[in-house]
Amino acid sequence: MRTLLHSVEPLTWNLFQPLETLTQKECIHNILFLKYLLHKEPNARVRQRIHYDLDQLTDHLLHLLDQAEMPFEGEIRRPLF
Repeated sequence: MRTLLHSVEPLTWNLFQPLETLTQKECIHNILFLKYLLHKEPNARVRQRIHYDLDQLTDHLLHLLDQAEMPFEGEIRRPLF
């Protein structure tokens, strides 16, 4: 899968960097950008693709966090139970 890094024009994105090479910060940036696009996009087919990309980015971010076993800067991870 390839994912976005920046907008080239309103409501479009470039798919040019493999998902596996993204850092935590890049994943978060892309997730926020796609969430913004999702609310602006009138085309249902494009929204479906955005949902797919969001799922992929979220899964990758969770994988990175599990690998790091470290909290975000300034954040303390606590068990849920």
